Amino acid sequence: MEKKLILLVDDVRMNRILLSKILQEDYNLLEAENGKVALDLLKARGLDINVVILDISMPVMGGYEVMKHMKEDPALAQIPVIIATSSPDSQTEAFALASGAWDLVKKPYDSIVLKHRVQNVLNITENIRLRQEIAKLHEHDVMQKRLSAIIDNMSGAVGMSEVSKVGMRNFYRNQQFYDLFEADSSVEHSDLFILSSSDEEQNRLVRDDIEQTIADGMPVERVLKLNTMKGKTIFIRSVISRIPYESTENPVVMGLFEDITKERERMEKEQQANDKIRYYAEMDPLTDVFNRRKFCQVVNHFLLANPSTDYVIVVSDIKGFKILNVMLGIKSCNNMLLQIRDRLKSILDERCVFGRSGDDRFVFCMPHDMLDLDVLEKNAVLDYLDVSSDTVVRMSFGIYEVTDRDVPVEIMCDRASHAAKSTGDDVFKAYAYYDEKVKEETLLQQRLSSDMERAIDEKQFLVYLQPVICVSPGKVVGAEALVRWFHPSYGILSPGIFIPLFEQNGFIVKLDKYMFEQACRILAQWKENGDEQTYISVNLSRRSIFGTDMVSYIKSVADRYGIRHDLLRIEITESVLAGNPEQIRTTLDQFHELGFTVMMDDFGSMYSS
Repeated sequence: MEKKLILLVDDVRMNRILLSKILQEDYNLLEAENGKVALDLLKARGLDINVVILDISMPVMGGYEVMKHMKEDPALAQIPVIIATSSPDSQTEAFALASGAWDLVKKPYDSIVLKHRVQNVLNITENIRLRQEIAKLHEHDVMQKRLSAIIDNMSGAVGMSEVSKVGMRNFYRNQQFYDLFEADSSVEHSDLFILSSSDEEQNRLVRDDIEQTIADGMPVERVLKLNTMKGKTIFIRSVISRIPYESTENPVVMGLFEDITKERERMEKEQQANDKIRYYAEMDPLTDVFNRRKFCQVVNHFLLANPSTDYVIVVSDIKGFKILNVMLGIKSCNNMLLQIRDRLKSILDERCVFGRSGDDRFVFCMPHDMLDLDVLEKNAVLDYLDVSSDTVVRMSFGIYEVTDRDVPVEIMCDRASHAAKSTGDDVFKAYAYYDEKVKEETLLQQRLSSDMERAIDEKQFLVYLQPVICVSPGKVVGAEALVRWFHPSYGILSPGIFIPLFEQNGFIVKLDKYMFEQACRILAQWKENGDEQTYISVNLSRRSIFGTDMVSYIKSVADRYGIRHDLLRIEITESVLAGNPEQIRTTLDQFHELGFTVMMDDFGSMYSS
């Protein structure tokens, strides 16, 4: 079957490329970069061109001028024009149709809509052409002969029927009709206008279309899904129209039928692909809830639609989530997130919006009067999760009260997140409101985060030694290495200000390595001065304990400075023991095998209290 020829007229090459990609599989294409080139092609190819897709604004000659020339030329006046525009308002549409356009398509192009509009125009022109041919035929015998020739040469399936009070007489069907419905042309099929093995409902729809076109004289188009006479499921595009026919006083209708099964399957695949793209653009694939971007969009509309309701934005934050990822593995942590999602969704209703705003953070918007701090506190302890019998997972919630709706929702979420993080390592603090104090702490943390790399390079982190005295002889036997940050703007900062930040952003591992290096430098100086008995203990963070190279790093630093391993002691906090016991035991055994002493710092201040 020969493809129809479409002329694409647009001065933007990329637009022509996009149109070609959409249409090239089903149609032959010509291209023109302006109206003058298009007119030359139209005059040269004439009625070979079945449809023109025409841009309005072009250099040399615009779309409206092209249509004016086409209307003035009888040879071109019958070629349908589809206007392509990026601003299809009612005024543009009215002017385009008044200028002779058959239809409009919107830029950027929707491939499915564009294909339908092109096919609709082609169906209408095919129908008009056939009706014009039939109208020219006055004598019955001549008409039948010429009609058969016309219909048999048409690309689609055609059926013609006379409709009377007693029923329907099908007096002509071309071979394509029988091929389409997989029917035997030698068998009479009574008054069925379409041939289907089991689709009475589809025949009823076609009869309705026949009644409608007889009543108003306008073609009726629809898509039908039916089974052929051999049981094959197909999609067809049906166009039913009343035609002039002088041999009978009864109405005569003609049906044009086109197999669009492949097109429909392709459209469904495109729709599925578009749905998939839209899903990943709006949803979090792990938890199947809104991602941060979509959540913010929905909440923005939510706030606009409910101006009289007070709302809060709440962000949940899992304490030590990155360490849990190392301890438990990604799969277990993903399962944990799904359980947290279910638990949080269970406290919300249709008045709320829920989403995931980060690796370990969920976010929800709820009416202020629905906020229950006791419920948040209850859900902050997640020791019920099936991740490890020895693991207690704790969350904190940050609450932002929506008082200024001009603040972007993204900023609201950030502020709620800062409030959640402001609880730090305090396992007994389940929630915090965003306020001026949190704001000041957030600004300070942002400044410290931007300065921390330079602080390492410039050795702004100072080592202070706190002596350890053996009571019995009253002698200094060792020292604990403490860190202070001598910041150029803020002066000396205590570890309580920057250590929680470094534990959150991961910089604590780099600081731990820095402190061990500085401790080894001091021990090397003491050794040079003849002291090989006094030890230094250095704190090792949870994140470093669960790292992969810290044992080998500490050994290499001690060996590089020639330090006995028993003089470089390692202190861990009690909170480390709340993690994966197997991994902790393995790491501690590695230290012991290398001759390092591991000590517990601040025993009784946390879980054992």
